[in-house]
Amino acid sequence: DAQLIFKTILCENPTHYAAQMNQGVCFLAEQQFDEAAKNFHAVHAANPTDLKALYYCGVSFEKIGGFEFACQFLERYLKEKPHDFSAWVMLGSAFSKTGKQIDALKCAMKALSLEPTRALSYSNLGVTLMDLERFEEAKTAFETSLALEPGNNLDTQANLASMETRRGNYHASIDRYEESLSSHTEG
Repeated sequence: DAQLIFKTILCENPTHYAAQMNQGVCFLAEQQFDEAAKNFHAVHAANPTDLKALYYCGVSFEKIGGFEFACQFLERYLKEKPHDFSAWVMLGSAFSKTGKQIDALKCAMKALSLEPTRALSYSNLGVTLMDLERFEEAKTAFETSLALEPGNNLDTQANLASMETRRGNYHASIDRYEESLSSHTEG
């Protein structure tokens, strides 16, 4: 219904800022990432200094695999909004996918400094450390995430299992996956 309203508004006024932005958010929610990227990029082209457009360009380009563009948008956004935890996490993910693991680690550390008691901070750090093959540090980060949010951390448990696979500890990996599945089905 919201998309129909925004489409109607944009037919009458194609540059209606609020309708463009909200339509893009709807595209993201519907996982229509290509449409979201086109939408937010159009808003950004018309308003190059708009911070929301920069952020959402970064998010949507990361979702469609435009990691270099996502990095550029998010870095520009973070120059103005350096305390945005979610943007640091997203930038770290984009850096990681472009092979810039040290930059990804810097982003993970910045996110952790902003939200030091949040489970996602440690899970994000753990993934970055795992990509750098710093497995003991990654394990500590994942275990900290689990301690901060027990029972609600299926991704972190799966990351621990994946890490054991990467280390060649297949029996430990299977045990972790089984533990993760049993705790998830019990909860």
